[in-house]
Amino acid sequence: MRSQIEVKWHGRTFPVDITEGDIDTCTVLQLKEKCHRFTGLPVENMKVLAYGAVMKDDSLTLGHYGVRPGSKLRLMGSSKADRVDNSTTTATKTTKSAPAAPVAEQKTLEDLQLIMNKLNKTILPEINAYEDQVKTYNLVPGHDKDKKVQEKLVNRGLYFAEILMQLLFEFDGVKCGLGFDQSRQLRKDGVNTAQDLLDKVDRLRNSVQN
Repeated sequence: MRSQIEVKWHGRTFPVDITEGDIDTCTVLQLKEKCHRFTGLPVENMKVLAYGAVMKDDSLTLGHYGVRPGSKLRLMGSSKADRVDNSTTTATKTTKSAPAAPVAEQKTLEDLQLIMNKLNKTILPEINAYEDQVKTYNLVPGHDKDKKVQEKLVNRGLYFAEILMQLLFEFDGVKCGLGFDQSRQLRKDGVNTAQDLLDKVDRLRNSVQN
């Protein structure tokens, strides 16, 4: 029986045909190759999210991540020119002073800075508080753990994953013109920070469920 998986990318949703029997044999890499036909994005630059969590291992099947016909997934990625270097940025990274940007670039920088402010001044402190809550919960012996608290923490993690995905889409939606070097660097920093936080939230949420 043939069905579809819906993949949302850059404000658009496109269907990926897949049979129910293929769910347990189709790998994440094969799904990315299908997405490449729609988006043109390099497969190696893609991240696909299911239920708010990144499917990190390309060799595992979609079924391993709980994907079923009718599931709605999110795709994020960048072109080769804007490929993100995850090894250079953290949420607390400090940057050197940059020369004044050209007037034409100012609006792009302002748009990016608004997203950065939401990330660093609103989301980051909340995730830090969430981390403290998770650590406190994990110190409780297994037989004394409150299931309602566990469910609340898991849902909170899914909420943060969704917010961070939205911010990644916002960064991706800001187009940097030719020669907008400061904008490209700021966008790269923002994407790196959001991706690092997304990975952190995934780890925290998984530690609660284990």
